[in-house]
Amino acid sequence: MRLLSMTVRTAAATACLAALAATASPSVVTLQAPGGFVTACGGLSGTTGAASPGGDLQAFYLVDSSCHWQEFVTGTAAAAASFSGGGADNSAQGQVGWGQLQMSAANISPNNAPFPYGYAQTGWEDQWTISAPGLAGQAGMAHALLAVDASWTIGGFAGAAGIALQPYINSAQFTYPGGGGSIQLHSWNTSFFPDGVSTTVPLFIPFVFGESFDFAVFMTLRAGLRSVSGVPGLSNSDAAASASWQGLSGVFVDGAPVADYTLASASGTDWTAPIPEAPTALLLLAGLAWLGWWGRRRRHVA
Repeated sequence: MRLLSMTVRTAAATACLAALAATASPSVVTLQAPGGFVTACGGLSGTTGAASPGGDLQAFYLVDSSCHWQEFVTGTAAAAASFSGGGADNSAQGQVGWGQLQMSAANISPNNAPFPYGYAQTGWEDQWTISAPGLAGQAGMAHALLAVDASWTIGGFAGAAGIALQPYINSAQFTYPGGGGSIQLHSWNTSFFPDGVSTTVPLFIPFVFGESFDFAVFMTLRAGLRSVSGVPGLSNSDAAASASWQGLSGVFVDGAPVADYTLASASGTDWTAPIPEAPTALLLLAGLAWLGWWGRRRRHVA
């Protein structure tokens, strides 16, 4: 009987561990509006691709990784993760609040490591209803602006970094108006922007007056290698990025501006105006801890 009891407990523990291993990080598909999340991962991805903003970031890592995430409905959420293995050391962290996304990531590894990345993802999703007198049921287009800033430094033969920004409607990607079916995806990387980027990104949001819909914005930041090769030595990358909601620049019907519209949100956020920066205390604390680890690692490598 005792042996049977131990066998049952062992089987239960194994099943529990398997369930934990299969747990996916949050994505825009699993997120319930209003809310948002931040995911931070470090590890060996084993793939040359990039994680799609809004996707399951943990699933991007095919080899070995360490991930942490946190969701929010009010206030902010923060997460940080670090990884050491296969000769690589990398780290990522982020903080998210309504209309504010902040991330940093770093990697140092041999040039033959199987695509190591420090990777962070932040995003939010809210339920909107845009209304205007006499326009119920008609199609409209809202124009919004996001301020995007990113900076990075790279070293060695293959150091690389990049960011990507993706909006969603009802958890689905959507296209530019009259853009030939092109998805509204924005991305920048060290191949074309050697020091970073500072820009204002326009978003074009289709909707129907008086009908509720979920609107989301997700952003990713990665630091790792652009290629895997037999070139001797180490490569490194350090990156930081943020995006800040700048409000609506207009609401239109057939190209004509609508002056007296209202936007109601489930979160209670006023999306028609710029949103002040969220408190950065949690991100700064995580950054200080990460900088201490990173400095010790770099001294060890040197």
